[in-house]
Amino acid sequence: MKFLLSSFFIFLLSATVWAGDDINGLTRSQLIELLQSRAEHGDADAQFQMGECLRDGVGFPQDKVAAVTWFEKAAKQGIVEAQMFVGINYWLGIDVKLDEAKGVKWFEKAAERGEPGAFFYLGGAYFHGKGVKQDFVQSFKWSTLFMESDHSVITNIDVLENTRETLADLVTKLTAKQLKEAKNLVREANQRLSLVSPIGYSFIVNSGDSLADIAQAYREQGVAVTEKQIVAANPGLNLTTNLEVGLKLFIPDFDAKIPVNTNAPTR
Repeated sequence: MKFLLSSFFIFLLSATVWAGDDINGLTRSQLIELLQSRAEHGDADAQFQMGECLRDGVGFPQDKVAAVTWFEKAAKQGIVEAQMFVGINYWLGIDVKLDEAKGVKWFEKAAERGEPGAFFYLGGAYFHGKGVKQDFVQSFKWSTLFMESDHSVITNIDVLENTRETLADLVTKLTAKQLKEAKNLVREANQRLSLVSPIGYSFIVNSGDSLADIAQAYREQGVAVTEKQIVAANPGLNLTTNLEVGLKLFIPDFDAKIPVNTNAPTR
C-alpha cells in the first residue's frame, strides 16, 4: 500500500512532532520528496499541500509567493480551498500583484461549488465595485446566499453582523423591481446549489488503490473531485483509512448536469 498523501501530511512534517523516526516506513526527507514529486506530476491535493507547506514553512523554507503558485495550480484543478486562497490573495494583493478582477473570478469558481466564503467576498465585491462593476442586485444575491449558508465554521461574529448590515443597507438602495429580481436570483442559485452533488460514479477498490490515486484518476477523466470530497460522500470513511479491496465508493461529480454512466473511468 502506497503512503497516502492527505490533509495530515503537514502534521507529519511539522518540526514540533518530528522525533527522528520513520513515519509509515518513510523518513522526513522521503516524505518531502514524495509530496514534491506528486505535486510536480499534477496531483491536485499534493499541489495544495505544497502551497500549505511553503506558506507555513513546514518541510521547506517559507516562501509565500511560491505558495500562491502552488495554490493556483491546485485551484485550476478544482480544489475549492485553493480557489478561495488564491482569490483572496489577488483581491487584496497579498503576496501577489493586486488584481481584483482575477480574485473575483476565483471567488466565482468557488461559489459554483457552494463555498460560503465565496458568497461573502462576492457580496462585498459587488457592493463596493472591487473587481467587478458595482451591482447592488448581485450584492444582495451573494450576501443573502452567505447568510443562508452554514455558519458553523465561522468564528468571527463581525462577519455575520457586517453582512446583516449590508443587506439592510441594500434594501434601502434597491427599487421594488430590483429587490424582486435579486430575490429571484437567490432562489435560482439555491436551486442550483441544492444539486451539489446528486450525480457521481461507483468505484470498486482494487489492490493498492489509495484515495489520492482514485481522486487523481477521476480528475484525469475530467471529474474535478478531491480526496476530502470523496470522504464526505462516503460515511464512515476518513482520510487515513486503508481501503479494503472490493469496497464500493461513491465518487461525486459536482459539474455533471445530467445523469451519467456510473462506470469508473479507464485507468
